[in-house]
Amino acid sequence: SIHGVKEFSITSMKGGYRRVLQRPIDCEWLIVRKH
Repeated sequence: SIHGVKEFSITSMKGGYRRVLQRPIDCEWLIVRKH
C-alpha cells in the first residue's frame, strides 16, 4: 500500500540522517580526545 511505502521512506530517511549526524559527532570526539 502507499501508506507502507511512505512509512518506509520516512524511516529510511531517519536512518540516513542518523548516520550523517553520527559521523561529525565521532570526529568531534576524536578531536576532544586528542586535546
